[in-house]
Amino acid sequence: MIKMSITAMLVVLAGNLWLLLHFLAIYDSLKIISKQEDYVVAEKLSVQIYVIGALKGCLFFCALAHYFGRKISIGTTGFPLAVGYLLLSVAENIGVICCGRFLMGFSWGGTLAVLPIYFGEIATKSSRGIILTTIVVSLQIGSILDAFGATGAFFCLLLIDWIGRKKCLLLSTSGVTLSLLMFELFRSHENSYLQLLFFTSSIIFQSMGIIPVRKVFLGELFSLKFKMAGAALITIHYFSMGLLLSYFNLTTYELFDTNGSFYFGMIVCAMAAIFVHFCFPETKGKSLEHIQVILNRT
Repeated sequence: MIKMSITAMLVVLAGNLWLLLHFLAIYDSLKIISKQEDYVVAEKLSVQIYVIGALKGCLFFCALAHYFGRKISIGTTGFPLAVGYLLLSVAENIGVICCGRFLMGFSWGGTLAVLPIYFGEIATKSSRGIILTTIVVSLQIGSILDAFGATGAFFCLLLIDWIGRKKCLLLSTSGVTLSLLMFELFRSHENSYLQLLFFTSSIIFQSMGIIPVRKVFLGELFSLKFKMAGAALITIHYFSMGLLLSYFNLTTYELFDTNGSFYFGMIVCAMAAIFVHFCFPETKGKSLEHIQVILNRT
């Protein structure tokens, strides 16, 4: 048991190092893009190419993990990242940047899909929540030192194996709903610090559950037969939504304006809280086999 826990933690540290390198590479590429004449067009194209690469990488590395094993799949994600980062380091035009961003997304899509599955398989039931949550902690720390997101992720790290996944999600969705509501109520208030406070709290609350618990469930809910197919499907959905947002974010603001966008997000989070309360199973402290028994009964 001790040997398995030590192995799991070493794999977590190695995986988290890769996550940090991914986000450092993204940051450097954005600095290169900022030198282009049309920054907005270049950035939007870069993001879309990155997401398309992630969709392709998710399918490729999930298939690789299914047929040749998780270790080979996770290990090979570093090669396209290295080539992509090399291209960005010598890029002088948008074409080379897009090639580099595609390879980075290709690597990141596989990492995001396969790591939660592997962590969920090697971790003990008492430490599985914490180990899977470290993926999101690494994302937040590596994402240009996102202090508020990292704060929420660390809170989740402390709570997830204490109060459980379901309560973390309920706390997160309810907290985001209340924060967005208060943000809108104080929009016309003279004290802009109150708006900043509630906007910051919405970031912290979403990082306490909405973001990390999804990773935890990804490593826990699927049976061995459908594990990689489920991981691929969820990760494809995640990046597809990102791609759609990159296309339609301005259209959304034109349709709803800024106020409407925040109210729309508040309603979605409130509905999510209701759904979590009535439909989500609690997996804290349960073995993967026990979780499958619970799901098969519902």
